[in-house]
Amino acid sequence: MQHRIHAASDANPAGPVFCAPAALSSIALLLALLTVSAALPAHAQSGAPDGGLTLAGARISGTREISQQDLLRGLNLGIGQPVTLSALRAACRALKALELFHSYQCDAVREEDKAWIVLDVPASSTSAQYEDEIIFDNFVWLTRADILARIKQAIPLFTSHLQINSPLNAQVLPVLNQLATDRVPLAHVVRDEFWTERNKNVYKVEGIHVPVVAISVEGQNAPRSIRQWAQGYESNEFSMALLNWRLNSVLEEAYFPRGYLHPIVQEPQVVFLGGKNGAFPVRIVLRIDSGPLYTFKALRLEGRAAAHKDELGSDWSLKPGAPYDLDYARQFFFSVTKYDWARAAKRSAAGLDCMRIDEIDRTVTLTIKIPETDADLALSPEAKPCADPLLDSFFPGNLVMAAGQ
Repeated sequence: MQHRIHAASDANPAGPVFCAPAALSSIALLLALLTVSAALPAHAQSGAPDGGLTLAGARISGTREISQQDLLRGLNLGIGQPVTLSALRAACRALKALELFHSYQCDAVREEDKAWIVLDVPASSTSAQYEDEIIFDNFVWLTRADILARIKQAIPLFTSHLQINSPLNAQVLPVLNQLATDRVPLAHVVRDEFWTERNKNVYKVEGIHVPVVAISVEGQNAPRSIRQWAQGYESNEFSMALLNWRLNSVLEEAYFPRGYLHPIVQEPQVVFLGGKNGAFPVRIVLRIDSGPLYTFKALRLEGRAAAHKDELGSDWSLKPGAPYDLDYARQFFFSVTKYDWARAAKRSAAGLDCMRIDEIDRTVTLTIKIPETDADLALSPEAKPCADPLLDSFFPGNLVMAAGQ
């Protein structure tokens, strides 16, 4: 499971003002054609059963990324213009083809002689978009807010949740290219195919050098070092997509073994250290609060493991009250599955393990079961529910993968 980060930069350039390209794209042209009939006077729409209407506006729910002004400007509609319901619904069909969100509904409604275009983005679609935030991989001299604002100015229907196959991606590239070449004339922006194949919408500046000169961790009970993790990242080219991709390993290396099973990942900083001759060094500050400390309570053994209680109990080294070491527990479980008596059972699953967390007294009970057969793959009710620290850890929903925020 991957969690995206919204990095922070100290830079705040004013930057140039962008205008939409003069030539209409194929999508813009399609939208323009679809709204021609809506722009005709009501008397020119002879035979239209829904004629004689004027557009009152847009009703939008479920998203803050598209305003009434954005929607109407993007669809070439204007409040007060003559419209028909059929023309508005045709515009809705063109809107859905842009794949702005996972799912959304668009329709036209009539109230007396007024018409409204209605856009509704379900809450389930909004939560699913957490995995689909656009990533500006190494624009470290700009803030994410500035990048989004520049794109939005040129493309009213743009959202940071733009789906990977949306036709609007083709219009995003020229805006980002202008941002890059304003800073480095020979730079250019591409969609990173490595991440596209992994269903991530990542835009990367090529022709620049962004070395990572240092990585540190700040926050409650921060580790003294993250040496193993940092060695694989320092001195490499900065990539926010890669930083996010590997964030889980920081938790697994520096927090879970110390009993901090629910660390709170806050917005890290990508500190821009200044640019010269196409080089833009950065320093990364990860901001992670440890959350509460969880201690070991008991080891439960079920199935074949219960028959070897004495043997396994002597091998287990964590004492009640000690910080729960998730890494040690995992290694212990895998060592149990390698015993000859564990391998002899006729079933497809090597074994089952369940970490039950008591949130009242902050203790952990680990249950390990070596089943006899495939029909015996259920843990006892007393062992559950099972917790997964990575899934249960708190990652704020507004953290997204983007450099320069």
